[in-house]
Amino acid sequence: MEKQILKERFQQLAGIKPLYENTPTFLDDQNADELLNIILKYVKDPDDAEAEVQRYDDGGFDNMSDMVTTNLLQDPEFKAWEDKYVHGK
Repeated sequence: MEKQILKERFQQLAGIKPLYENTPTFLDDQNADELLNIILKYVKDPDDAEAEVQRYDDGGFDNMSDMVTTNLLQDPEFKAWEDKYVHGK
């Protein structure tokens, strides 16, 4: 999480726009757990699901596996999660 904050601060100071617009500023315990529960609908192995959450935390939605992103794009629960934590609605 701290790495993400440093990356964003560097981008801000350097005048670089973030590469991933649909990424929360950080994943905390609550929103990471909620994302994990959504991903577990599609990934049966909890370790693999945790790895997907880590990929999201490291590089955003585009960093996740194709299988997971395909499912999440159609998942209303993920869309609500994204609205709440990414878009701040």
